[in-house]
Amino acid sequence: MAFTSIDVCAHGLTCPAPPYKDPAAGDVIICTSDGVELHIMKSQLLAVGLDFHGLLPQLRPADSGSKPKVTVQETSALWDKLLRVCLLDGELPYTLDDVSALLEVGRKYNIAGMPARMRYALLQPAFLKTEPIRVYLTAIACGLQDTARTAARLTHKLPNLHHAAFDALQNVSGIHYHRLLAFRVDCGEAARKLTVPLKGDEVLPGWIAGTPAHWRLLSMTCLGTCAESCRTLRVVETDDKTATIYVRIRDAWLVYLEKLGHMLKDQPNAVLASSPDLLEPVVASALGCPHCAKTIYRSCTTFSHIMEEKVEDALSRVQLAV
Repeated sequence: MAFTSIDVCAHGLTCPAPPYKDPAAGDVIICTSDGVELHIMKSQLLAVGLDFHGLLPQLRPADSGSKPKVTVQETSALWDKLLRVCLLDGELPYTLDDVSALLEVGRKYNIAGMPARMRYALLQPAFLKTEPIRVYLTAIACGLQDTARTAARLTHKLPNLHHAAFDALQNVSGIHYHRLLAFRVDCGEAARKLTVPLKGDEVLPGWIAGTPAHWRLLSMTCLGTCAESCRTLRVVETDDKTATIYVRIRDAWLVYLEKLGHMLKDQPNAVLASSPDLLEPVVASALGCPHCAKTIYRSCTTFSHIMEEKVEDALSRVQLAV
């Protein structure tokens, strides 16, 4: 079959135009809203369930032998992407607008497999990193609940949810955006609880005070000047919890936990536990002591990683209602 034009691929290389742009191809013509004619076999459309609500099987060639036509409301640009998906013919890179439009037209014409195909497009790292709110709203609009949950968790990396994708909001109920806001509040509270004690007369959270491998990272064994900036607390001596002892915990660590709790409440993002703004004061509090200065960097690195893991675990237990 002779090709009448060439397309430019994403990498700048040229390749033959898809067959449906060749007037000699196909046995039916799709006429787009911008006046472009696409030539394709009815059998190819029917194979993916695209029968225009029962119209396609009834189409017959005119007496003159010309191919029957179907007029659609979408543009040729959208139909070009749609046919590439349906025919598995060199799909082009998508924007989020493309994905939303393809999902909508797939729903309109009841195209088999379109939601599943676009699910993978929505989960592109570039979309999830830069526009997780739009991915969430688009997924909700198209019934892709697992994708919506994935995107919702990635909104935690955003400082806030005040700047929603209002164009995407048009396709969903306000309740879904409210659920995303409520999910963030629930996650923030779950993360914040890791930084505070369960009882008012305690200072350290129970998961730290009850685990020697955790509280030892925050404790001090020296008798130098940094010992003046510490708090004596009761902790569990051994992992089998047979006894409790009193140890000195650096005040800077208590400030770290307090500030981290406030930050996590507003933005439940585990990586905040390793924020330089939080850890630098802890390091500075130990540099004046020759003994503590040797271990403070390792303690900060180890404990902040433990904190990140605890936050991630807590967030994973919070469920989003979709």
